[in-house]
Amino acid sequence: MDFAKLLVLIIAILIGLNAQATETDFIYGQYKKMDLDNGFANLFIVSKDKKSDWYQNFAIEQLEEISFIFSSTCSHSHCIISVNSYNATTLESAPKIINSEDGGLSWAFKPINDIPPFFESTVIDNVFCDNEFCLGGGMTVDMNQSNSPRPILIRSMDNGQTWHYISGIPQLKPLKPVMMSTGNITCYKSVCVAAGGYEISEIRAVPFILTSIDKGVHWLMTEQIENLPAEFDGIERGGSLINNKGRFIATYTAVLKNNKTFPLIITSDDGKSWKFVSAITNLPANLYEPYLTNIECVENICITAGWYGERHQEQPFLLKSVDNGNTWVFKSTPIIYPNIFKSAKLIKVKYTEGIWVISGSYNNNNSLILISEDNGDNWAQATLQLANEHKQDALSYLNCNKAHCIAAGTNLVLFESYNQGHVWQQVILEEKISSFDSGFLMGAYIH
Repeated sequence: MDFAKLLVLIIAILIGLNAQATETDFIYGQYKKMDLDNGFANLFIVSKDKKSDWYQNFAIEQLEEISFIFSSTCSHSHCIISVNSYNATTLESAPKIINSEDGGLSWAFKPINDIPPFFESTVIDNVFCDNEFCLGGGMTVDMNQSNSPRPILIRSMDNGQTWHYISGIPQLKPLKPVMMSTGNITCYKSVCVAAGGYEISEIRAVPFILTSIDKGVHWLMTEQIENLPAEFDGIERGGSLINNKGRFIATYTAVLKNNKTFPLIITSDDGKSWKFVSAITNLPANLYEPYLTNIECVENICITAGWYGERHQEQPFLLKSVDNGNTWVFKSTPIIYPNIFKSAKLIKVKYTEGIWVISGSYNNNNSLILISEDNGDNWAQATLQLANEHKQDALSYLNCNKAHCIAAGTNLVLFESYNQGHVWQQVILEEKISSFDSGFLMGAYIH
C-alpha cells in the first residue's frame, strides 16, 4: 500500500471514530434517594446510541453530591454541564463544570480556578461553547462589599478542560444583579454578550448587558438602550438571547409606568449598541404579562415563543420576524383540544430541515408539540403517542438533528420522533433507570 492510500485509510478511520463519538444522544437530570438527609440530589445521565435503547450511563466521575444542575451546552462532540456541588464533610458548596469530549459517553468534573475566596453562594447558571472556546456566567455574593450580589464570568480556552474566573467585569453601584438566566450568554466570532438584569427597586429591574470584543478577556457595560418608550419603567424578568450571524437579539418582559406589561425585544449588530424594537404588529388586545422563553433563527427568519395571561389561564404567545429581528408579527396557533382547553405555554423552539417544532404544555402539565411546514405562518398539533396513559409533563427540553427529535419534561417524561416532529412516541424512562427513588430531567441533547 502506497503512502497516499495509507493516508486516506487513516483519515477514514479517524472520521469513523469521530462519527461514533458524536452519535450518542443523552438526557440528564438529578435523582434523589430516600436516605439522603439534606435533600441534595446527584446527577444522572441517560444515553442512547444509534444501535441501542436508552440506558443509564454510569460513566461519570462522582466527586461530591450535587445540589443543583443549572445549564448545559454542546458544540459538536464537546458537551458541558454547570452544577453546584455539595461536600457533605465540609458542608461547603462550589460551582463546577462537568465536561464530556465524546458526545456525552463519559464525563469528568472540572474545577473553576481563581474565584476570589470572599465570593460566596456562587452559581454558574449559563454556559456557551464554540469549538475550544467556552464561557460561563452567573451570580455570586461579594463578602467584601456588604454581601452584595454581583455578576460572575468564567472562561476556558482548551475545550472545557480548565476554567478561570474573569476579573475586571464592570460593576454597578449600588449593584444588585437579579438575573443572568440560562441561555443568556452567546458569541459570534470574537464578540460575546452576556445579558441579565439588575434591580432598581424591590419590584423593578432594568436590562444589564456586558459585551466583549476579544473572546471574553475584557468586558464593557451597555449604558443605555436606544428608542425605549418614554413610559418605560423597567423589566419584570429576562427571557432569552441569541446570535444570528452577528445580529444579537434579547427578550425581556417589560413594564410601563401605568403597570402595563409588554414584550421588550432589543437588537444589536456589534454587541455594544442596543436598540428597542417597537415594530411588533397584530398583538392580542388582551395582552398581559407576556413572557418569551426561547428564540430560534434560520437565515433571516426568527421565531420566539412563550405565553401571556393570568396564571393557569395562559395563552400561547408566538412572534415571527422575516428580517432578522427588525420587525415582528404575532402569529396565532391552532385551537388546542377545544373541548378541554384552559391554558397553554410554548417553551422551546427548534428548526430542522424545513420544519419548525415547538414544545410546551397545555392545561398546566399536559405535553404539547406544535409543528409548522411554512416557516411559522401556520401551525398544527403533532401526534403524541402516549404509553398506556402514562404521565405527561410540560416539555421544557427540545432538540433535533435532521429527522430525529427528542422532547423531555422535568418529571421524567420523554418523547422521540423520527419524522421531523410529526409523530412522537413516548419512552417510559422508569424502566431504564432503577438506581434511585425519584428524579427529574434538566436537559436533552441529540447528535
